[in-house]
Amino acid sequence: MRMKQLRYFIEVYQQMSFSRASGELGISQPALSKIIAQLEDELHVQLFDRSSDNFVLLMRGRRCIRMPKK
Repeated sequence: MRMKQLRYFIEVYQQMSFSRASGELGISQPALSKIIAQLEDELHVQLFDRSSDNFVLLMRGRRCIRMPKK
């Protein structure tokens, strides 16, 4: 896991949108989706529910957001 992945994950959470987050981060939406998917693969968890019309942060994603900053 890289700090960049965590920073991108937090931006997606804050924006509640991959499109808006990619704009803020200055990268394409497909690239951002790939980075988040890699993070999910490394953690062996799904952080966001992308199947519905609404953007949903799953419980596991919420736990990651609450992790203490070091």
